Amino acid sequence: MIERLKYWLFQKGKGCHHCCIQCEYFDICRWDVMTGKTAEQEQTVELLAVEAARKTEMPGCCIEFTSMWSLRKGRGESMKNFRLDDESGHQEALFSWAGYNMGRMPELEYMHHVPNGGKRDRATAVALKRQGVKAGVPDIVLPAARAGYHGLYIELKAGKNTTTENQRRWLEYLRQQGYYTAVCYGWQKAAELIERYLLHTEELTKEQKTITLR
Repeated sequence: MIERLKYWLFQKGKGCHHCCIQCEYFDICRWDVMTGKTAEQEQTVELLAVEAARKTEMPGCCIEFTSMWSLRKGRGESMKNFRLDDESGHQEALFSWAGYNMGRMPELEYMHHVPNGGKRDRATAVALKRQGVKAGVPDIVLPAARAGYHGLYIELKAGKNTTTENQRRWLEYLRQQGYYTAVCYGWQKAAELIERYLLHTEELTKEQKTITLR
């Protein structure tokens, strides 16, 4: 507790104004400030994953993204990890990254996932369709206007998965309506695009089609 209080009151270079005493991101924030790196950088993520795998005796191949805030020193808490062999794991990793980066990009608070995918039994699928769920709507929505675009829609993919006809139709419709649309393979590519969209609008061009990032 004393360590957190001292860090909150006296540490220079801290990028947010939140109270550190009960902040769930304290460990990862301190890591960034003390090492001069940012957690979304791939090399930092890899270092955290290796260290977490060593401490928990988990195979490193299962851990491509590690949340630093789960490495509570001396508490014996299990590491938070994401299996990245399917899209759901990439979505979890992306929203964990977003949670940490809200200090730099407050718009991330409003980024959300549209749960249109996944396997469901027939009765559930019929009920959801009646409630307005539509096949093909992009996975990730960021309702923030930038560079003439109304917002950002991302279809998140993993491995060799490809977009369906319905997904391509939705992406093209949204692009024509003034949204920036993209297909991203892996949470890292999605995070890179989101950061460029929010912080580096001068790099955005008026796309004539949905972009694909691998």
